[in-house]
Amino acid sequence: MPTPVLAHRLQPSRPSHGFTLVEVATVCVIVAIIAAIALPSFNSHLRRGKRHDAITALTRLQQAQSSFQYQNGRYATDVTALGLPGNSLEGLYSLQINSSGVDGYSATATATPGSSQAGDGDCSALRLTVSPSGTDYGPKASCWNR
Repeated sequence: MPTPVLAHRLQPSRPSHGFTLVEVATVCVIVAIIAAIALPSFNSHLRRGKRHDAITALTRLQQAQSSFQYQNGRYATDVTALGLPGNSLEGLYSLQINSSGVDGYSATATATPGSSQAGDGDCSALRLTVSPSGTDYGPKASCWNR
């Protein structure tokens, strides 16, 4: 039988409530690992979703170019001639007509420097080329969510 002094030392002096430091640290490490894995994927999905701003702007430009060509017999050489702003609706991309003529044109929506889309890799500049042979969406179809 333990002595009364030893028995007193074996029993906790107060009831334990809460978590130990080791348990809290373990949970923090697990959460940090999950965040490190999930954050790049989340950012990629955000950029892909915001690309819709450029796609919408180039689609509006394409419709305006079609009307301009019908009325003037040629495509416009400048975005302002179409009555469009030089930026996309959300301001994430700047629009530019690279070349135009009677048969077609090429336009680009380039991510505004410093915007979240500027780090979009190959898809930071979307290109639309219209020619008698058809429409080309560049730099690659995946940038256009196709």
